Amino acid sequence: KQWYQRRVRGKRVIDYAVKIRVRPDQLGVVTDGVKHSMNPFDENAVEEAVRMKAKKKKIEKIAASSMGIDIAPRLRVIKTVDPPVRAGGDKVPDVAVLLEKLREKGHIK
Repeated sequence: KQWYQRRVRGKRVIDYAVKIRVRPDQLGVVTDGVKHSMNPFDENAVEEAVRMKAKKKKIEKIAASSMGIDIAPRLRVIKTVDPPVRAGGDKVPDVAVLLEKLREKGHIK
């Protein structure tokens, strides 16, 4: 028999009804003696993990293909082309000359 390890992640935060106090050194909040709470979904996950541990229930590994899900790749590469090599540009003395060159080449009207 092989038993799998269960890991449940939950986030514990200071309860929404508690007034948050800043530590005297200004490097965080006071957490000593403060009520904390968990997201209800996280609580459910923790409870289920504890129940499974108490029952020593084996965790099944289920593949998507065994549930009738098509796992074939949807994309395929048709053709790849290297991008064109960029040539060094001309240096222009001011914006007016730049605009004139762009008009000549038909990049702007």
